[in-house]
Amino acid sequence: MKKIVLILMIALCSCVNATVDNGYNQKLAQWMGKPQWLLFKRWGTPDEQFSVDAGTYVVSYTKIYKASAWDRSKIYAKELSSEVMGIGPGYGTSQQPQIYYCKTSFTLQNGIVTDYGFNGDNCV
Repeated sequence: MKKIVLILMIALCSCVNATVDNGYNQKLAQWMGKPQWLLFKRWGTPDEQFSVDAGTYVVSYTKIYKASAWDRSKIYAKELSSEVMGIGPGYGTSQQPQIYYCKTSFTLQNGIVTDYGFNGDNCV
């Protein structure tokens, strides 16, 4: 059952990886073949991990980021009129903070990174 879950997770992450064109995929690809001690040294203690079999396990790191409406309004500053900008930079935007996340997983086989995947809306 664990192998099926791993295969599904890798397949899903691979689909996400193929559609993201922000360089994150290339950053993660550099970890292929690297030792797990180096991964843990650079990324820290994983947020999650589970064993697939005796020599294989998956470790995951989750990054969560909250952005206020004021931060997002800068994206549209060029498109807004001076009257609207005079009212305030948050005019017309939700005041609820947005929550962004990225979950990155690495498959480790006998202490070596053999695969990776990621999913989320803040993978950079």
